[in-house]
Amino acid sequence: MKQEGCLTRILAVGKKGELVPVGASVEETFNIERQLLVKRHAALGVSAIRELPHRLPWAFSYEYNDLTAAHQGRLEEGTLVGQDASGTNVVAFSQSSLDAAILHGVRIARTTELASGHSLMLGGIQPCLRNERLDQIVEGWRESHFLQANLEIAARTSGSLSEFSLQKTLLAATASFFEGTGIPQQCLRIRVNVPRIVSTVLADLPDDERCEILDLVDDLSLQRSRGDREAMADGFTHMLAAFRRFEEPATPRYQFVENFVRTGRYHPQLIRQVPGAWELLGALTELVHHMKRAFPNATWIADALSMRRQYDGIAWQIDIVHPTRTFSEVGGGGIYTSRAKEQWARDAGYSAPSNFVMGGFAIGLSRLQTVLNVISHPRPTTTERGAVAAG
Repeated sequence: MKQEGCLTRILAVGKKGELVPVGASVEETFNIERQLLVKRHAALGVSAIRELPHRLPWAFSYEYNDLTAAHQGRLEEGTLVGQDASGTNVVAFSQSSLDAAILHGVRIARTTELASGHSLMLGGIQPCLRNERLDQIVEGWRESHFLQANLEIAARTSGSLSEFSLQKTLLAATASFFEGTGIPQQCLRIRVNVPRIVSTVLADLPDDERCEILDLVDDLSLQRSRGDREAMADGFTHMLAAFRRFEEPATPRYQFVENFVRTGRYHPQLIRQVPGAWELLGALTELVHHMKRAFPNATWIADALSMRRQYDGIAWQIDIVHPTRTFSEVGGGGIYTSRAKEQWARDAGYSAPSNFVMGGFAIGLSRLQTVLNVISHPRPTTTERGAVAAG
């Protein structure tokens, strides 16, 4: 890991992977890390991972050997990076815990020589930074620097250890984590989906166009979870207008997308026309039914609009529904085997085992602290009201 003194300037990743200078200094950036790790809500994450056999490092940054990583889209827009004097080496400061968890989780799986039929449970706390506009920052909810606690599973499947069983384990761990912080099970709403269904439908679109559509659909899921009908209507119109730039309204694909966005469900006849989609939907339905039996007081929803495109298996979002208000997207997770296998190949110089799978979830600790404050004190402060509205 690079030391603070090796870096000379801070930049941010732009829309097309370009690196744009920002006002933050190297010293200020590392000071933020030190401040985050002593905040009160850091203890929430520490308690969640204390019993895990494998700990991810408190990874504030992770190295790329050249600038091509940013240009190949491996760094999300808004990620802050430090650059050394040569201009060729880059350190990325976590915008979310996912990249750091994949990097370190894969390395642990490789060095422990994980065998078929075995799994590793890993966890950590990630200080994260992002280059946010000031009008998007809300104290206690959406912040430019924040902490996430994450739990990951890396495994090699076999006859006795299936990907389906790993999905159940991760979802159960998600629900149990929140219960362990004192949030009642009946306040949990977990929205589960398989983004690959729609990604398959849009597979022949250029990457930028496909990502734009998936992100617009995911925005609709967030608005619906908040119950914001006006924003949903505007988002629906905007999303279909964007889709019409690439697709004629009379085509079966347009009808498929319009139907599931309008209803929030997959039409049985339309989904049968998508190769493999019916089987994926069946597995999703079975998973949701299983979790309802395991955690009967929580609300489990198969949410067709939840499009976390960084996941190639199931994906889920966690909302906290309190009698007085709803907190959307306090945490989320999913299966990201493809990205983990790509990291394995970059690290090792050879392909990952075909039966290697990886997934996990992350909880925004400042968001969780805000939820706990409101649950403990039903009358929110002005700051908390803003945080809830922005959530």
